Amino acid sequence: MEVRTSSVYVANGLIVLAKAPAMLKSFVPVFPQRFIATEETMFRRWEENGNPWERKAATFDLDASEMTYFREYFKSRPKFSERDNNATLDDISKEAALKANPSVVALECFIEGKETIRGCGIIIESNLNKCIVLTSANLIRRPTLDKDVKNVIPNDLKVYMYSFDNRSSCAEEVCAYDFHLNLAVLRFRTTTCFEPATLAHVKDPKNVTSRPFLRPHLRSSSTTPGDQVVAIGRYFTWPFELMAAPGCYLLRQTNYDCKELFTTSCVITRCGDGCPMVNARGEVIGVAYYDFNLTHCMPINIAWKWWQRCKQFGECRLPSLGIEGTYLLRARLGLLERIIVKFPHVSKGVLVEKVISGSCADLAGICDDDIIIQCAGKSVEGFLEFYETLMDHVGSFIELVVIRTNSVIPIQLKMEVVEVAPDQINSWPNR
Repeated sequence: MEVRTSSVYVANGLIVLAKAPAMLKSFVPVFPQRFIATEETMFRRWEENGNPWERKAATFDLDASEMTYFREYFKSRPKFSERDNNATLDDISKEAALKANPSVVALECFIEGKETIRGCGIIIESNLNKCIVLTSANLIRRPTLDKDVKNVIPNDLKVYMYSFDNRSSCAEEVCAYDFHLNLAVLRFRTTTCFEPATLAHVKDPKNVTSRPFLRPHLRSSSTTPGDQVVAIGRYFTWPFELMAAPGCYLLRQTNYDCKELFTTSCVITRCGDGCPMVNARGEVIGVAYYDFNLTHCMPINIAWKWWQRCKQFGECRLPSLGIEGTYLLRARLGLLERIIVKFPHVSKGVLVEKVISGSCADLAGICDDDIIIQCAGKSVEGFLEFYETLMDHVGSFIELVVIRTNSVIPIQLKMEVVEVAPDQINSWPNR
């Protein structure tokens, strides 16, 4: 039996369920006993622990059975609409979802005849009897109970696709996959000619001298932080309903190994992993990965370039950056001030937060807090553009121009772009 609560509060080590439906009473025995808090026990504990309004971090340990319960609850694959954030959709979100509707599909993976993973995907190419679907590589990995997913594809793998017209088909081939970027492309034979998705590149954040908030009516063909976005999925059982989770594009660093991701405030469910993230016009801007509170996305810029190279060369060699980099806007305020004072013409670039010891960047002479302003003879707008440029030069040397606060002139460097080694492949959390 499913229980839907509108909110969960933590008070002095107790989890309190608020605004639960009447069926909660019959569901109580299923919860671990120490999570059932009555008013009397709460009051007694508040008396023992002091002022209940003190803002202290709520800390408590979960045993194995309790962790299993919560993990299974989050993996129960409810619809997007069962999360409070998505209960009511605004007109813009509905319009965006309807525009993307024909190219959004549900995916169901079977291993040795048993259903293992359900997710979503987006049709990026289509002809009379075949379509190409882009999704998360989580769909085709062998399931594991470990903390991180395993980079293994099972032998007996079958993936079924369910579309908006209630039709289903089985994947003919896994055309390409990459565990480093967590992407997969599958080909399906169909009896319907689907309309492929419209794609829109994600743009690097505005430079430090622009005034984006003073121009609220300005429209752009690219999506930038602060813009409204919507995660669009399709449920895996009849009538295969369209699902939507609205939010906004955040200027926030992901805690994943993969630093090419961007973050949104959208809240999806487990069955939405691999679904498309679209802008307010229904254009696909990324591939979404399920997480508990936020949704991280692979920019469609990178996903599309990766797929085109796989089609052309049979593989896509990915660059090892050798740095932990981000947008110039994420630099510390004091560092930004020193940069602008010394180099007033510099308003964009890549901030080098950390150089990996012994990496290609380290050997090239790049240092922490450097700002990369040119790469391969082109000005660098931000981290995304920098990564895309490196994708085009794997195995060769490129010229870089960096600025440092202790140098009065830009510094020219030469770096070899090496391919990601097997032991450098990103690890992805098992959600």
